[in-house]
Order: sequence, then C-alpha cells, then structure tokens
Amino acid sequence: MNENLPVACKTEMTDAKLKLLMCFPPTNYHPSPQLLLKMTMLLVLLFLLMGCGVAQSSKLVRVSPLLFTGEDTQEEEDCSAAQPRKSSTSIPLMHLQAKCSPFRNNDSTWLTAVLESIKGDEQRYRAITGAATTSFTTQEDAGVPLAVKNGEYVINLGFGTPKQSFYTLLDTGSDITWIPCDSGSLFDPSRSSTYKYLTCSSQTCQAFGSTPTCGNYNCSIKQTYGDGSQVLVLLSTDSLAVGSQSMPGFIFGCAKARTGLITSTPGLVGFGRESFSFVSQTANLFQKTFSYCIPSSTSTGCLALGKSALSSSALQFTSLLTNSANPSFYYVGLNGVSVGEDRVAVPAMGQSSGKGTIIDSGTTITRLAEPAYSSVRDSFVRHLSKFSRAASVSIFDACFNFPSGDVEVPQITLHFDNNVDVPLPPTNYLIRTSAQGSVICLALAAPPKSSSGSGESILGNFQQRNFRVVYDIPGSRLGIAPQSCKGC
Repeated sequence: MNENLPVACKTEMTDAKLKLLMCFPPTNYHPSPQLLLKMTMLLVLLFLLMGCGVAQSSKLVRVSPLLFTGEDTQEEEDCSAAQPRKSSTSIPLMHLQAKCSPFRNNDSTWLTAVLESIKGDEQRYRAITGAATTSFTTQEDAGVPLAVKNGEYVINLGFGTPKQSFYTLLDTGSDITWIPCDSGSLFDPSRSSTYKYLTCSSQTCQAFGSTPTCGNYNCSIKQTYGDGSQVLVLLSTDSLAVGSQSMPGFIFGCAKARTGLITSTPGLVGFGRESFSFVSQTANLFQKTFSYCIPSSTSTGCLALGKSALSSSALQFTSLLTNSANPSFYYVGLNGVSVGEDRVAVPAMGQSSGKGTIIDSGTTITRLAEPAYSSVRDSFVRHLSKFSRAASVSIFDACFNFPSGDVEVPQITLHFDNNVDVPLPPTNYLIRTSAQGSVICLALAAPPKSSSGSGESILGNFQQRNFRVVYDIPGSRLGIAPQSCKGC
C-alpha cells in the first residue's frame, strides 16, 4: 500500500510490471500538487512499460537497407586468410564467387551468383530426397552427359607424391571424392609416384557393388549427385595432404571425361556419412568430427577438422539423427519455425518414409516441407502487410517493395530438438532481388512441385551463414553457435 495515495487507491508491482488499481477518491478529497505530479509520473511510467512490453513480445527486428547494399561492394579483401595453411585442422573455406576465389567471375555479382545457384537447387532437392544413384560400368563406357551443382564452397587439398594442390567443392550430401584427371586438369596421375588405379576385381570396387564380369578392367563408377548431375570416374588411390598432414591410400575417383558445365568446375570432396567419404576415411586423424563457418557474401570462412571443431564455448547441441532410407545424409530434429510470435510446426522424421530435415552444405536456400512453408510465408506476409507486394522472383514468392529507410521485420527463429533455439540474422532470411535493393524477398522456399520427397525439409547454406556448424558424428550431435565467419 502506498500511504501517499488515498486509502481507496493503491499500486502494485507484479512480475516487474507496474499496475495501478484505480478507484474513485472521496468527493471531498483534494490531492496536493506534489501528489498529482507523482501520480502523473506513475501513469507515464505505466505507459512506457506497456510500450516496451509490446515491442518485446512482437519480436520485431529493425533492418536497414545498408545490410544488403554492401554485398557487392568492391572493397579490397585481404586474401591472406584464403591461402592454404600449414595447420591440418583449420582450412580456409570460400564461395566459388568469393573475392579471393580463383574461380570468381568478375562480371558476376553476389546477387547473380546466388540466383544462379538456386537454379540447381530444384534438381538437387529431387535427387537427394529420391536418393542419388551410383552405377558401375567398365573403363570403355566413357561417354556420359555431365552437369554440376554439387556445392558452392571450396577448400584446398593436396593429392599425390609429390603433392599437387588444388581446390575442391565441399559437399555434405556426397560421399565419393573425385577430382578432374583429364587433359589440361590440375591433377596429373603420371606425376605421382603413389597413384594407383583400382580394378573391377579389387575388394574396394566390389564394395561399391560392381559385378565380377568386369574382369581386370579398371573400376569405373558413374556417380549421380544431388542435383541430378553425373560424373564418370576411375576409382583410384593416392596420398591425400590436409595441411601438413598426409594420409596414404586415400580412395577417390579420377574423372577422365567431362563435358558441359563441369569442365570449368573443380572436383568434389564428399563429407557424407558412408564408408568411402572423406569423413570416414580420415576417422583416425579427425575422429569423424568437423565444423564449418560460412561467411556472408564473398568473404573467406573456414573448415575445422577434429576436436578443434568443438572449440566454441557458445555451441548449443541438438541430436544428429540417422535415417535408414537415406543413411548418408545428416538429419536433424527441426521441430518448428517462429515468425515473430507465430510458431509453425515442421514435419518430423519418419524412419520408413525417409522424410525429415536434412542439413546440407551444397543446397543454397532452405526448403521447408508443406504445410510448414506456406504457414511461415503467410505469417511473414501478414507481418509486412503495410508494405506493397512485389512480383515473385525465382523461387521466392513473398517479395516486397521496401522503403529507403529502416524497417521492422519479424524475427525468424529455428527450433530444434533438445530445446535449441536459433534466431537467424535478417540477412539469413531476407534477400535483395533487385540491383537497387528496393525489392526484398523472404529467402525460404517450398519443395519443388510434384517432388516425391516433398515431405522433406533441407536446411541450405544461405541460412547457415555466420554460424559455426559442428558435425560430431561419434557424439551423434550437431552444434550451432553464432559467429562472425569472415577470416576465421
């Protein structure tokens, strides 16, 4: 009770919120000017507290257009962070179109690079959710059509004795590592004293499922990847160099025939779960544990191998799940997505159906299974109802004309099993789709129409930017921590 107020009126403090329990004072009561001033100040404080409560409960974040205009700036990048390191546990990681990438197209912007990458996402989704295939032929079957969209981020590795170093795509959705070995490529098997072809009758080739009718022909594998692309390789072994560390007898594919888009694309290192992946073959060195930190836009990030991948104290861990229908992929328990205060459930994994949520380094944009995506999109649209809608762009169907000043948008949060909540930065769920930056879209999408795996969600690399993402396979857990990945 506040003794300065008439006996019929009082104030309370409940849950740190000020409440005024008002009543009618006696008719003959005349408060002093000092008391009137105090009551006025209490009312002002009440309204301020109420205002703060609304701002907090609505979970809005303020976004400046400057967040998006800096993605294609021509500022000088210190490329020393992108150079190969002597350390065997920390490797620079960068986008194909990063400022320090040897594959950068100077006529391409970050926006055009992202939109170009999205074109391959649809085929990749269909193949991943329908299970990619591997077939076996003999050395004589060399003419196959090739295309590529098996990743966007490259690391530098060394093959052979002496070491021949070059960049390869990192892909958690693949297992077999392959490098180009045809005329004019960076790797020349004849220069390596430890290089060996594997025959069809070898135990390794047999483990891939080939038949004994191959005789003594070299083991030739036609690999179909996540976007439907294919590559014909000769199964081989050689020494693999990771920083200062070397591993003899690493099994990989030597690509002898390439056509189409793949001719200008580096090889691929498979970080999947199967026995012939980089992760499994280097288990003695790196304990089947790795993490990556993908930078925003065109900077250089990093890949960490072994126990050093677990060094961040801010990591939250959710369970890494296995799916018997697709044992190579990394499944996680994404159970919900919040848009502001609206929480949307995401379909859980079914062991028999192969549905669930895959986290993938080679997919660009996150695809949310229906009806989750439509609910997320509709909530986002409702939150931005005061802005005019813009036409859909590519796979993005929630686009708006943003004003030149700051705007408030709903916070989007990913909810994983084990009570792991991951609020995304606005740059991880908004994308500028016009050169002037005035059209901004929700950077999420539904699965491709008429896809057999439409009940499956895939977390793409666009949403993983500026997070340390840890794959601890022995611990069956996935770690996530916010981190500035530039130059890490």
